[in-house]
Amino acid sequence: MGGAQAAGLGLMRHMEENKLFSLDRRGVQHVRRRLSDMSLLCAALHEVVISEAGETFTLAPSGTPIERLYQFEAGGLLPENLDFSRAADMGPGQGRMMEIVSLFEEQVARLRSNFVTTPGLVCIVNDPLLRWRDIPPNEYPAAFAVGEEVYHLLTSDLDGDVLVGALSAAPFWNQLSAQCLIAPDVNDTRMCSAAELRKCAASVIEIMCDAYDGEGFVVWRRTAQ
Repeated sequence: MGGAQAAGLGLMRHMEENKLFSLDRRGVQHVRRRLSDMSLLCAALHEVVISEAGETFTLAPSGTPIERLYQFEAGGLLPENLDFSRAADMGPGQGRMMEIVSLFEEQVARLRSNFVTTPGLVCIVNDPLLRWRDIPPNEYPAAFAVGEEVYHLLTSDLDGDVLVGALSAAPFWNQLSAQCLIAPDVNDTRMCSAAELRKCAASVIEIMCDAYDGEGFVVWRRTAQ
């Protein structure tokens, strides 16, 4: 069985065995740290997190010790990633490489479920590495800009490949998305004003950010709307 197939089986098994764990104030602190890159979106979301009631939780294997859940920067949350027998020899002098299993499919499934349960919901994905001037016209069909900052606008009717590609566009160590009740007003040139983006962020009901060295994620969810 190839590495990709083994990783796929691992993901399927995790979908059956994972559970949601509530997190204490340390979960909120992790989300706030992830909002500290100070893009316009992150700054606006940070204001919501510190001013509105919310809960934080994560998805992890059901037997995970509680204190392990607060080691947000450490990988090895999923058992498959501790099984180094999966590593493949890359050839003489090239070392070994192992595909990392993650909970990305479960993250996508949660977003799709929220689209169903909350009509009109949109998801804004922060993309900290791209700048608008560097994007070719026909690439990143879900992208829009606020000045030079690039974001991706995801909706329930978006093509599946585009949705998955946009949700994973940022590097695994800096992935953040916001599910909002108000969609930003994006013009024909795919530009949006800072005021529109802040209005969208103010309506956020759920923020998902990376954790566990890209293996998992932490969710902040607004509890009063």
